Amino acid sequence: MNEPVKIDDLAKSMIRLMGLEVRDEKHPDGDIAIEYIGLRHGEKLHEELLLGENITRTEHPRIHKSHEPCMPAGELAKVMHALHAAMDADDLLIDIEIPRLPTGMKSAYRRLHRYQRPTLGVAVGAQVIDGRMSENRLAVGCIGPKPERLTELENKLNGVQPADIGRLVSEEKTYLRDLLRPVDDLLGSADYKLYMACTMLTDALESVTRSNAPD
Repeated sequence: MNEPVKIDDLAKSMIRLMGLEVRDEKHPDGDIAIEYIGLRHGEKLHEELLLGENITRTEHPRIHKSHEPCMPAGELAKVMHALHAAMDADDLLIDIEIPRLPTGMKSAYRRLHRYQRPTLGVAVGAQVIDGRMSENRLAVGCIGPKPERLTELENKLNGVQPADIGRLVSEEKTYLRDLLRPVDDLLGSADYKLYMACTMLTDALESVTRSNAPD
């Protein structure tokens, strides 16, 4: 992750990029004034990105992996979607039961941040039997309106050899774009987010398939 960016500098840059000027004491005839109101309820100055310090590098110099115990995002997204659909306006949620991954399935999580904000999160689970992927779970979040489980891609990856994962994921860019609906924003373009989603899916899947390989 790069150095933190001040919101004040970011706001001024956005104003100037629109061809306007900041209105302040030195420029009373400017177009847009910036009002400093302090922290609102629930806001904080610093973002805690990691729970622990178990961080390792990847082949990409700007992507790191954190090995932390976590709930598989794909299963969580599926359960939360079902809860949202089932609850009436006056219902009160009092309990959530998350199913465990099937026995023998390994999981991995990858995330990418820019400007101390989440840009992309990838969660995978997979099991390899006799050199082929027998079952897998895939989910991607943060790059579009809501997290999505990649059911169609899961079906296509079942039965393939780990060496074919990267090629098959790359071939499904159109499917991923239509499902995830990445957006252009200050954290990156839609094309960049889609490229990184494919890259991180491949990296996470290759990681868990290696851990599934027999010694």
